[in-house]
Amino acid sequence: MSQRFSTDLSGFLSGKSGAVSSKESVVYVEVGSKSIEPQIAREGVPLKPIPINPDVFDDFFGGTPIVTHKVVSQSVPPGTSVPQGTTVHIQLAVPGRIPVGVVQGVITQLAEQSIQDVYTTYIEGNTQMNRVLARTAESGVLSATDEAFVMQEFEERGITLSEEPGNDVGSALHTLQAVKTFG
Repeated sequence: MSQRFSTDLSGFLSGKSGAVSSKESVVYVEVGSKSIEPQIAREGVPLKPIPINPDVFDDFFGGTPIVTHKVVSQSVPPGTSVPQGTTVHIQLAVPGRIPVGVVQGVITQLAEQSIQDVYTTYIEGNTQMNRVLARTAESGVLSATDEAFVMQEFEERGITLSEEPGNDVGSALHTLQAVKTFG
């Protein structure tokens, strides 16, 4: 069964914002086994594919770094089955620009930092932290050893965890799990 999901790429294509939010351009993305023709329109007028000169394209974009976008919200709750033809609006953003505070329940001291900065500081290349996050991915429960490790990692970076909500080890773990998801 083929399902169509729409996404608005106008903000992304124009570079106006890290998050996409206009309703002018709709692109249908195929997720089923049967191929469909894209239905791209601008201001209600269908747009046909434009042939691209690959040599000019490669010369212009050849050295351009690939920017990975992540879905930060969608109009249908995750895991919800939708009938064929349903339009699902998604919002994309570059993880390096998303503030940690976009996720509810994160540690308050990191809320204004970017997800990429927190990922680089706490997770990237940190084998032990990645193991802790893997062990707690389902349950969200830390062993005493893992809790001590997480507290030490934050302490080494100038954040002393306490029992206060938003500054506790649970919020710290939740923050790192969210950052790992985006990172």
